[in-house]
Amino acid sequence: MAPTRAALRALGVAARVTQVHRWAGARGAWSAVLFHHVTDGVTWAADSPFVDGLGVTVAQDAFGDCLQYLASAYDVVPLAAVLPVSAEQRAARYRGGKRRVVICFDDAYASVAQIAAPMLANLGLPWCFFVNPAPVGNTGLAGDNAVAYVANVHGLDELSRAVGKTVSSVSEFIHGHLALRTPAQRRQLIATMLDAVQVDSQTLAQQAKLYVEAADIRALADSGVEIGNHTSEHVHCRTLTEDSVREQVIDSAATLHEISGRPVRAFAYPYGNLRDRTGLMTNCLRSSGHKCAFVVHNRGNTTKTDPYALFRISLTTGDPSLVAAEMEVLPRLRSLKAKLAKHA
Repeated sequence: MAPTRAALRALGVAARVTQVHRWAGARGAWSAVLFHHVTDGVTWAADSPFVDGLGVTVAQDAFGDCLQYLASAYDVVPLAAVLPVSAEQRAARYRGGKRRVVICFDDAYASVAQIAAPMLANLGLPWCFFVNPAPVGNTGLAGDNAVAYVANVHGLDELSRAVGKTVSSVSEFIHGHLALRTPAQRRQLIATMLDAVQVDSQTLAQQAKLYVEAADIRALADSGVEIGNHTSEHVHCRTLTEDSVREQVIDSAATLHEISGRPVRAFAYPYGNLRDRTGLMTNCLRSSGHKCAFVVHNRGNTTKTDPYALFRISLTTGDPSLVAAEMEVLPRLRSLKAKLAKHA
């Protein structure tokens, strides 16, 4: 796969930040990048109603350019290379040179297995996949995709009617209304909304084939992809109780273990917000065998970063000409802002 002009421009930037990589890498710094759904305009020509407004798509060509940049400018490592270990083990793992980066995918989109996985394999790049087991097998629509479908096909007024308040966007509905509801309340709200527009979630999911099958997950795990936990139904973890945390976290990990044939060691918070990292969640993750957990917040990590609040950088736009800034400049500014706010 030959790099495009955009990729070549990004590689030029990469050459100018090599010394920054070495300075940061020598101190054990590393980054994790995040993608969700890769579109090619052919296989996924009809998926727009399910994803428009969610901010999860990246075009296949842009994704390819982004991978070219990451492979050239960074040391792309498997998740196991950055899992929490002793200081001696960290020193043994790190030999200096380029900054390390972990490539992540979230959710359960079939395009990850059908489009992204072959591209990553072609470049010999390791990666990890944080999966919600509930939609696996296309037995029903995931909540966010159901919301997007109703909004894009039937209009935002249907979202407004569902909550009794004016809703101006898909994002507002998810982060302003679903975020306040427990998993059971979310399910009820979405079911009521789908009933109102006479849509059967299972039928639509079977037609769209938007999600991976269990066989896809097993094949990816067999090929060396780390399968991580992303809650069963992609919920806001701030709403979880002692009962629902078992269903969404512990049972989810057990299901993924059964599907993949491998223990689940890592967790990624849906929506990536630190507000969801409650004491209940941290205790649950520790006691259930999860070794680390990721938020987003578009910052980098060091050996001092809390292993249960590791940061990831979202590269959903896939624009390789912006990757250098997203990876090297903006994370430092965000970290500085966070430190200043903490001491204000």
